[in-house]
Amino acid sequence: MNRVNRKVAKGILAIDEERRLLNWTHQNRSFRDYIILLTILRTGLDTTELRELLLSDISINEEMRATLEVQARIASDRKPRTIPIPNDLREQLKAFLEWKQQQGESTEPTSFLFTSAKSPQIALRHLQRIVRESTVSALGVPYRIQDLRRVPPARRQTDAETTFSDVKRSTSEPSPTFSTGADASLRQAGSLSPFVETIQPKQGVWRTYDVTNGLPGGVRCVLQDHQGYLWLGTLAGLCC
Repeated sequence: MNRVNRKVAKGILAIDEERRLLNWTHQNRSFRDYIILLTILRTGLDTTELRELLLSDISINEEMRATLEVQARIASDRKPRTIPIPNDLREQLKAFLEWKQQQGESTEPTSFLFTSAKSPQIALRHLQRIVRESTVSALGVPYRIQDLRRVPPARRQTDAETTFSDVKRSTSEPSPTFSTGADASLRQAGSLSPFVETIQPKQGVWRTYDVTNGLPGGVRCVLQDHQGYLWLGTLAGLCC
């Protein structure tokens, strides 16, 4: 393997590099790894803060928080601070909690948000390896967590809003009516969400699909044909 010049990896990710990174991670790694990268990019948390996050830090009484309260106990400078959670990250974290439940992981408020197969709390080296391997594969250079944290706070919110605007423009043509949950998932397709819900049926029950059910890649568009079949256009091809 060729050695990569570390100097190349320093600096702030461009928006297109950020999207390439999230796209590749979603396509080739677990939903957890995708959420880890998205959380770093949207909040600027450092390694220790990310590792120490509890479910209660992002959700209370099954409602997603609008802000992330970084407690003094985990803050790198031992000073508490409040970080706004952009809409795209909040929706993805909500889907992640459902995914964790499907995987049989603990959903107790005092449980750690990010775990591993061997531990109820992900290790520092594991976090660093996820970032390094994903950035090398997606961008060709190894970034560290502290490199990804350099995205300015003002741009974090702008990135989320830009993604929403892009998807809104692309879905301006007449389309089926989506329920609140499905509409949120469709909006998140621009940020490469791996979690998609079906349209609300007139009769029957809700069904939720994600990568664990065989859904390939991030959904970019949804269409229902005259026979009632739902077609999903993903980055990995078309599925029904």
